[in-house]
Amino acid sequence: MKQERAQGRTKLIFFKLHINGRYIRASADCGATANYFSPHDIRKARLGMKQVTLQNPCRTQVGNQEVVTSTHAVKGVCTTFDADRTIAHELNFYVLDQCPFDAVIGLSWLQAQCVRTTWKESQFMVKDAMGIERPVLLDEPHESQITFLNAMQFCKKWRRRKSDEQMYIAFVRPAYVPSIFAVHNDSTLHVVSTSETTTSTSTQSASNPVVLAAPFLSDMLAPECDDPPPEVPSEIRNLLNRFPEVLVEPHGVSVRPVRHKIELIEGSTPPKGCVYRMGSGELEELQRQIDEMIGKGWIKPSESEFGAPVLFVPKKGGKLRMCIDYRGLNRLTRKNAYPLPRIHDLLDAAGGSKVFSKIDLKSGYHQIEVDPADQHKTAFKTRDGLYEFTVMPFGLTNAPATFQSPMDKVFRNQINRFVVVYLDDILIFSKSMEEHMGHLEEVLQILKDAQLHLNLEKFEFGRDSVIYLGHRLSAAGLEPEATKVEVIRKWPQPANVRELRSFLGLASYYRKFVPKFSIIACPLSKLTSKNVSYTWDEECTKAFQALKEDLVSHPVLRIADPKLIFVLTTDASLYGIGAVLQQDDGDGLRPLEFYSKRMPSHKVAASTYMRELYALREALEHWKHYLLGRHFKVFSDHETLKWVQTRNNPSTTLTRWLHEIAVYDFELKHKKGCYNRVEDALSRHPENMTCLVSSYHLRKNLKEDLVEHTAKDPELSPILEQIRDDPSSQPDFHERKGLLFRRYGKYDRLCVPNHEPTITHFLDLAHGQGRHFGFEKTYGSLLQKFVRPGMKEMTRKFVAECEVCQRKPSRQKPYGLLHPLPIPDGPGESLSIDFTDMGKKSRNGYSQVMVIIDRFSKFLNLIPLPPHAPTDLVIKEFHNKYILQYGPPKTLVSDRDTRFISADWKDFTSQIYDITQDDVWPTPGSQWTGRGGQPDCDPTSPSFNCA
Repeated sequence: MKQERAQGRTKLIFFKLHINGRYIRASADCGATANYFSPHDIRKARLGMKQVTLQNPCRTQVGNQEVVTSTHAVKGVCTTFDADRTIAHELNFYVLDQCPFDAVIGLSWLQAQCVRTTWKESQFMVKDAMGIERPVLLDEPHESQITFLNAMQFCKKWRRRKSDEQMYIAFVRPAYVPSIFAVHNDSTLHVVSTSETTTSTSTQSASNPVVLAAPFLSDMLAPECDDPPPEVPSEIRNLLNRFPEVLVEPHGVSVRPVRHKIELIEGSTPPKGCVYRMGSGELEELQRQIDEMIGKGWIKPSESEFGAPVLFVPKKGGKLRMCIDYRGLNRLTRKNAYPLPRIHDLLDAAGGSKVFSKIDLKSGYHQIEVDPADQHKTAFKTRDGLYEFTVMPFGLTNAPATFQSPMDKVFRNQINRFVVVYLDDILIFSKSMEEHMGHLEEVLQILKDAQLHLNLEKFEFGRDSVIYLGHRLSAAGLEPEATKVEVIRKWPQPANVRELRSFLGLASYYRKFVPKFSIIACPLSKLTSKNVSYTWDEECTKAFQALKEDLVSHPVLRIADPKLIFVLTTDASLYGIGAVLQQDDGDGLRPLEFYSKRMPSHKVAASTYMRELYALREALEHWKHYLLGRHFKVFSDHETLKWVQTRNNPSTTLTRWLHEIAVYDFELKHKKGCYNRVEDALSRHPENMTCLVSSYHLRKNLKEDLVEHTAKDPELSPILEQIRDDPSSQPDFHERKGLLFRRYGKYDRLCVPNHEPTITHFLDLAHGQGRHFGFEKTYGSLLQKFVRPGMKEMTRKFVAECEVCQRKPSRQKPYGLLHPLPIPDGPGESLSIDFTDMGKKSRNGYSQVMVIIDRFSKFLNLIPLPPHAPTDLVIKEFHNKYILQYGPPKTLVSDRDTRFISADWKDFTSQIYDITQDDVWPTPGSQWTGRGGQPDCDPTSPSFNCA
């Protein structure tokens, strides 16, 4: 400090700080290890800073060797140090009753931020966000009321003192310094800081010098809630001391190989938007956050033609989060398809672990730079002007993809070994604490090399359980997060479809914990279907309450271990299928996940064998990522499945299913139904009994109408009389309670009389209550149950005149215009080639002709071929009878005949003669794939074939 020997006094240095719109006088103390604030100034100046109660109080030793306890702190105070308010930093302060000044700026900030310090001339140079050195704004110095004396001078003063004078001696000695401050070991951390007669509002006596001792870093990280802070093991705390770079607040724009780019759709114009109105409190918060981000170099004034509005949303603890409405910009942005990891895959990677650490990046998005060419597109509007981001803001459509990509690259050698990363949430997992220390050190070193900064307010180190992505991970297994389950438990009854979908969306996130989720939720799922009125009944109430109860009483699922054998158990009934995947970890079989599904209606009428095989196929497909490529066991209560691989002459559907199952290596064992209770319950839940089977029920009055009009129908009544007289006279018909049925194989179809209301009723059953499918499905559904002359045309007319179907938007893209092929520059350059069948064989056995037409001169060549000529013969004949005589063309135009798209033909045309081939028109019955949209693009060969 600057001393004035002549006067025996010293002048202290004071910074003029700007906090929340007010100027504060702070002492620059090179010996204080931390920053301190007077509680009286917080109240008097109305700075609006929220004090946080410290879980571990800070110890401060004063000059009389008394230890004063500081129980509160203020965190994240945005402070500017220069007149232009371009040097801004977030500082943490301890609230100290014994603080002799408004505030004390300690060594931690001076060492980290001051690039050049001249104590003699009282100059402190700090770089702003643009890298320009600026001087710190100083306040008027005041003379110290305490003189610095050496031992000889003190003895003289003592001898010459007056009788009414009192002298105080402060013996300064080092207090306990936690190892977290090892970065400052080369400096003297403890110094006597003197009181003086200043403009400070402190009421402490000027004769009591204090010793400012170093606090614990964990105190500054105490949460703002009443929950106890996480305990950090001492070995992990020592490890953190070695990486102070990752613990500091991010500031400025970091140079990285990845920059966020905003590519707009061609022809798009910048979106227009207005400035949203805000209250006085929101305006103050907006100005504070803007000042803070300008000081950090994250935003700057803009003159862009873009401009998104700003709004605030509340955060936990009553704070406000500034959000920018980038919806207009996102609609114009080309989407980045970089994939985000699947949450279930991330959770599976941590299976078998016992020690967990979860760390979060501090303002992760703001640690990625926006490409300078695109920064103007991030502009946002405020009442005071237009600003744009230099770092990646929240709310951009491609921001998650941009952020996930460098995170995957940074941890590419650690992911799924002991690290998983989802955006800025990093989870480290290990089998033991010793192994975890090595993993954690490796992660911290990677973060240091990548210049990434951690958010120590959201850390958990060395825990036996941790909450990650809505699930609680522990050595016992996996379970849903308690707070999310509590939200589901307290969810009120949905009043409309939108609220119901929100509930089902949250509940479905944890469906693997509920053994019969899809079956229980069936009544609720039906209400979310289109063209179904929202009618909440008693069945829905039961399903709603059952889902909540099952989620509250969830089991703890085991996380899959690839070293153990998987055990799959399946079952099926008329109403659904059920399966459970398990593993034996030494304490018996424990479930990994439950799976259930409603049985499709077209499978209900099939045999038991088909249902059981369908259940096995669906379960294998659902857990393909676990079971494919490894040996596992399958249990089923249907014994005939043991011979699934040796069945002879299966149907087409069974053949396809068996082919899909054949790729798995499993041992199938029979399990009696009495021991297969879980899966049996999944597949036979009674709530599904009335909603899965597609059937037609006849009302009492409808049945009477059918009997009456069948007897009056001129076509059906004679058949009905003949059957009553002689049943054998009409072997294809039979009567049942006055209704006439016609037999088709093993099934009977109801003969519908010529009565328009009755016919309309059945048409509405098949179409209107069948989700308004098209003609083919509606007619197919009717054919399974009914028979009526002219029913096909009736169905076609009913579907065409359906008002609901007419209101449905058409998703058929409009057909494009014809685009003929370009005219060749000369003869022999481009050929059209096709095959045509003559319908009969010649004397030499030829029945097919290869038609070759010069597209410029229309010169025709015909090459006879035997029926079904193979590719090698086609190549040989084309080479000998055309290329050797006329030379190779530049391009060939053909359809997608198998011979023209074969590898041999492509090698012959492209590698031997460098001929370019265009596939322009399709073969008969195939879908058009050419450039023109129709065969008329090149009508030469098809026209000749038609002729």
